[in-house]
Amino acid sequence: MSQTPIRLGMGLVSSNDFIQANPEKISDFLAALDEASTYAQAHPEEVADLMYQETKQPKDATLKDLPINPWEVGFTQAAYDSLAGQKQYMVDTGIIEQDFDLDTKLNLTSLQQALPKKVTYSK
Repeated sequence: MSQTPIRLGMGLVSSNDFIQANPEKISDFLAALDEASTYAQAHPEEVADLMYQETKQPKDATLKDLPINPWEVGFTQAAYDSLAGQKQYMVDTGIIEQDFDLDTKLNLTSLQQALPKKVTYSK
């Protein structure tokens, strides 16, 4: 991927059935993830210590990575554009054999419920 203009980010994937069966739990999870993300950015030394303790990732690597990849919870137009670009790249190169409408695959309901100010994307 380093030779393409497409960069991968982080996302959460779930079935619509699971989302519909567990809306409050998913909203609570997203709110907790947002809180943890905010905490990680505010306490980089502690996060670096934990990452080393749990995964043996060098502390300097974590301290370098945190400001570059801030683990922000939300969904913006830029996030949508990145996802659409990734999808188009995979369609164009044959990784995805049958194209599809990306909007039909997005379910932002739980995120909008948990963190409405962090969902700035709209169709």
